[in-house]
Amino acid sequence: MNPFTQTSLKKPLERAKQLSEEKHIADYKLIFSLPGYHTKSSEALVCEGNTTISGDLLLSTRSGPLSKKKVAMLFCFGDLTIDGELLIDDYEYWPLLFVQGNLTCTNLLKGGMPLIVLGDIKTTYFIGEYNDGPLRVGGKLDCKGYIPRVKDQGGIAGHVIAGGYTCPAFNAAKDHGREALSRIFKAEALEKGWLDSSKIRALGRAGRSIWLSPEQIANQISNQSTAPVVPPEKLVLSGGLDPTSLGELVAVADIDTEIYKLIEEKIAFDPDKNSYPLSFSEPVRFQLQAYPKAKVLVLPPDCALAGLLILDWQEHWVQQNQVIAVCCLGDLIVDGDIVNRTLEGGPLLFVCGNLRVDNLVKAGAPVVVLGDVEAKGLLIGEYNDGTMRIGGDLTANAYLLLDHDGFVRGNTNAPMYSDEDSEWREVLSSSVFPSEDEDYPEVDLIYAAHKAGMKVFI
Repeated sequence: MNPFTQTSLKKPLERAKQLSEEKHIADYKLIFSLPGYHTKSSEALVCEGNTTISGDLLLSTRSGPLSKKKVAMLFCFGDLTIDGELLIDDYEYWPLLFVQGNLTCTNLLKGGMPLIVLGDIKTTYFIGEYNDGPLRVGGKLDCKGYIPRVKDQGGIAGHVIAGGYTCPAFNAAKDHGREALSRIFKAEALEKGWLDSSKIRALGRAGRSIWLSPEQIANQISNQSTAPVVPPEKLVLSGGLDPTSLGELVAVADIDTEIYKLIEEKIAFDPDKNSYPLSFSEPVRFQLQAYPKAKVLVLPPDCALAGLLILDWQEHWVQQNQVIAVCCLGDLIVDGDIVNRTLEGGPLLFVCGNLRVDNLVKAGAPVVVLGDVEAKGLLIGEYNDGTMRIGGDLTANAYLLLDHDGFVRGNTNAPMYSDEDSEWREVLSSSVFPSEDEDYPEVDLIYAAHKAGMKVFI
C-alpha cells in the first residue's frame, strides 16, 4: 500500500515505543498492546521520513487495502501529510496508526483504531465515529471543530491531547436532542435533525463552517416557538360492541372450505396485475389452522354494525365464545371504528364483499377483504405480525403502513405512507411521536389525535 512498505512488526514497534516514552505518552505500552487482542498478525506497514499521500487514506478492516492486508500496525517515522481525508472508518481496535511527527489532513474521521501522533494534528474537522478508540497526541490539535464520540473503556482514557485545542468542540457521546443540536450546528451539518458525519466532512472539504454564529443562534431562538408539543391523550378502548347476536357461531371445519372457494372466485390469478389468490388465502389458512377447535362468527351479507368493533383476544365476546375469526359473507358496514391493538395477533376479519368503516386501525390481527374498502378517516397497519389484504380499491383520508404487510389489489385512493417511502418526521405532526428524539410515531397517538380532531399530518 503506497507509500508504506510491509515488514515484520517487531523492529518498528520497538522503535515507536521508545519514541513514545521519550514524548512522555504515559500509557503507550497499553495502547500498543490493543491490536494484539484483535488480530494475530505480526506484520506492519512502515514509511520512513516525511511522507505525503495523494487523495484519501482509508484505514478499515472491512473495506479498502487493509481488508486484504492483515497488518497489526502502521508506522510513519516523520510527518504524514494526506492531501485528502484520513478515514478510520471502522469499529475495530486494530490496526494501530503511529505518526512520529505531525499529521495533516483535510478531515479526520476516527473510529475504533488507536491513533498515536507525537506531534500536532492539523485538520479541518475531527469527527469521532463508532467506538472512537484511544487517541494520543503529543502536541496540539489544530482544527475548526473537534467532535469526539469517545467513551473511556476498559481503564483506557479515550482522548489525551497534550497540547490541547482551541477550536470549538462538541461531545457527541452525550445525549442531545434535535432542538439542542439545531441551536449549535448549521442545518447543512444535520440529517433529520441529527449530526451527520458525511455532511460535516463535505463542509470540511469545502472549507465551510459547521457552527452557527452567535447572531444565527439568537435569531433561531427568537424564531422558534417556545410552546411545548402537547401530545393527545391516548384513548382507553372499552365498550366495544358484541356482534355475536347478528351472526352464527360455527366450527372452523364447517366454513373454511367455503372461504377458500370465495377467494378463488373473487381473486383472479393474474401475475401481470400482481393478483394472486394465494396471498389472500394464506393469512386466512394460517389463522384457521392455528385454532382448529375454535369458532368462527359468520355474519350475513349486507351486515351493519353500530359502534366500535375491537378485534383483540381479551374482548369478552371473543373469549367467551372462543372466536378466532369474524367472517362476513357479503358487504360489511361498520358505523364506527374497527380497532386491533394486540401486536401479536387477534381474531381474523374476513369480508367477502366490500367493507365500509370510519377508521380501521390494526396490528397483529389478519384483515382480508375481497372487495373494496372505504374508510371515512384513517387506515393504519402496524407491526409485522399482522397482514392486510384488500381485493378491490381502497378509499381513505390516509393509508399508513408501519412495519406492516399491507396489499391493495385495486386502486389506492388515499395518500399512502410507509417505512420504505416516508420519513415520518417529514409527514406527521410532532404530537404523534413519543418524544422529541424519537423518529418513529406511535400509532395510539396518531389514532388519538385523529379522534380528537388534532393535526396529524404536517
